[in-house]
Amino acid sequence: MTIVVAVNERMNNMIDIMDMTADLVRINQDIINRRKVIEKYNVYDFDQTWASTALGFGGVGGSAMTTARTYVLIPASDEEEAYVYFGGEFAYRVPINNRFRFDLRAHSMASVADSGRYYK
Repeated sequence: MTIVVAVNERMNNMIDIMDMTADLVRINQDIINRRKVIEKYNVYDFDQTWASTALGFGGVGGSAMTTARTYVLIPASDEEEAYVYFGGEFAYRVPINNRFRFDLRAHSMASVADSGRYYK
């Protein structure tokens, strides 16, 4: 019984790693498509729960609580903007300020509709 549980946990971890790898490949391609050449990023990732299946994008989505991985990329250089992705899809680019840092530490990034709060 214990062996089966350990194998199941390992399989789940492998699936998580494969999902994250696929997300990061999409994110890397998105950065390239934006013609943004930045050598190094600090990448933060965490699970974030949303009130609908539309994640933080708004629009039409099922009304079920949904957890998705949020990725925040902050250039290691002197760039002043961070890139935020929900479920591996680009959400927004915003300035790095105290409000942004607070939300990042809390693992609670603003939705696309509310991302304007990072400009205040």
